Amino acid sequence: MLSGFDRVARIYRWAEYVTFGPFLSRARSAHLSDLATAQHALILGDGDGRFTRLALRTYPQLHVTAIDISPQMLSLLQQRCAPCADRLHIIHADVTIFDLSKIFHPRQSAPDAVVTHFFLDCLTTTQIQTLITQLPTPMRWIVSDFHIPSGILRPISQALVRSLYAAFRILTGLQTQELPDWRQSFRSSGWHLQKQSSVLRSLLIAETWERGATLRTSPASHLSGE
Repeated sequence: MLSGFDRVARIYRWAEYVTFGPFLSRARSAHLSDLATAQHALILGDGDGRFTRLALRTYPQLHVTAIDISPQMLSLLQQRCAPCADRLHIIHADVTIFDLSKIFHPRQSAPDAVVTHFFLDCLTTTQIQTLITQLPTPMRWIVSDFHIPSGILRPISQALVRSLYAAFRILTGLQTQELPDWRQSFRSSGWHLQKQSSVLRSLLIAETWERGATLRTSPASHLSGE
């Protein structure tokens, strides 16, 4: 019997398009160029693997470790990335309890980039803080996620995010029901915001954060998506 995110794995892509059109994909790819000099990216919760495939195809030097709690999602990711299988390592795990140090193989470089697209919204602020403590320095973190903008669109955005959480609670059993304060967690742990882009009138954002000596930073960009 399927459970959790396995239930929505096969329909996730189409449900995303029906709900948001191309805008989630635009947010995911907005800062793709920040992986241009990365050697080993840790990609958490990429779902069906569309971004992982794009990253591997775009940067032939890049190796990826992909972690997901859903076996069905990982299966789709693995199928999509089959042409780049020699540069892909998948792990079925819950990152809130998984020891990330297990992936730092002595013959493989430690990750120099981490990618979380529409994943941090599944965690609590406390869980994000725990995740941060396991990541090595230096590191670059590429994020895309939902955002509650200020101004006239704020009430509409709040209602939309609440409805999404309610739907995912029913469909997947997701316990988190509000956006975590991951920016504050980043700042308090020594991360610095390098670049930010907005999509769909700032309902979606993409950001690049860095900690320690970093990779070469690509030119700043802004993506309105309006």
